[in-house]
Amino acid sequence: MNKYIQTRTLKTSFASLALLLASACSTPEGYFGFEATDAQGKPIKTGMVTIADGRSIYTVLAGFCSVHRGATIVIRNVKTKEELKPQSPHRCR
Repeated sequence: MNKYIQTRTLKTSFASLALLLASACSTPEGYFGFEATDAQGKPIKTGMVTIADGRSIYTVLAGFCSVHRGATIVIRNVKTKEELKPQSPHRCR
């Protein structure tokens, strides 16, 4: 086997492995609601209900945390009321 074929086979193997690993990281499916408490444990009243689909939960978390440092955010599935593990509860830094 010449060097060109070995290099190409190795690159293809790495690309396949990267694709496999990327597909293993799935986003949660469904719609999720957010409940937040401040650093002292008091509920944060935003005056609105915050809901996001599975792929948008990280955007909502980033927005909440940029405004409410030290808050704890619980993420629940809207239909089942089940907490989303391991993303919830999330403590903002």
